Amino acid sequence: SLLAVAVFGANIYFWQTSDYFSTDAELIPLLHTWTLAVEEQYYLLFPLLILALWRFKKGVSLSIIIFLLVASLLLSDWGWRTFPEANFYLLPFRAWELLAGALAAITYEYAKPYTYTSTYPKRFFVLKQSLSALGFLLVIGSILFFDKSLPFPSFYTVIPVLGSVLIVSFSQADQGIGRLLSLPLFVGIGLVSYSAYLWHYPIFAFARLYSIDSPSTVFMLGLSLVTFIMAALSWFFVEQPCRKHLAHYPWFLIAFVLIAIIFLSSGSYILLNT
Repeated sequence: SLLAVAVFGANIYFWQTSDYFSTDAELIPLLHTWTLAVEEQYYLLFPLLILALWRFKKGVSLSIIIFLLVASLLLSDWGWRTFPEANFYLLPFRAWELLAGALAAITYEYAKPYTYTSTYPKRFFVLKQSLSALGFLLVIGSILFFDKSLPFPSFYTVIPVLGSVLIVSFSQADQGIGRLLSLPLFVGIGLVSYSAYLWHYPIFAFARLYSIDSPSTVFMLGLSLVTFIMAALSWFFVEQPCRKHLAHYPWFLIAFVLIAIIFLSSGSYILLNT
């Protein structure tokens, strides 16, 4: 799994070896990296798509992205019935979730000139706040009512994805849902959320591996606190310095990625042969 992570193929590796919703999945420290691999593959391919669409008119480019989004969504809803493991792990079945964000960003840029020249600013303001609130309810509803019995991803997944798009597209930092999500507590959680995601699964997995009995709720809550402490440290001492260096020294990223790949690949080779 270390080698798969290093070459952006964790989702393919775990598709072949793991059931994400099985009990054993809780004991695999790097299982959560499958989603990072999906994102990395998307980030490699999507810029090529944008370059290919650059020469077309805006309407044509937008139509092609919408077509790809709908095609991926239909593939996903078909896939959970036919190839549930592939549907969960692989990019073609997941691409529509990422394309939804891209579509929102592109649509925002196209609509910006009309947004600020609207002759009905008050009505537009009310509409934006309403859509933002609707998005918030869709996300919260998904958290509260979705469970393992629902096929995922499928048409059901449209609910949280649409909710997220509505929040990002229509929230304002000084009003309504945007103001709520701009509170220091939520901003702080957001800043360390990526690092927390990276840390939480290995910490929980190793705790389960080294526990004779299933860890207690209190113990897992303690590990959650440890996760956020490690995330905060990572944000201050890894993420922020890397961003500052990358702004002035782009080659730093190339060197960092190459070193990371060599380190992970070497570690994988040693582990497999000892």
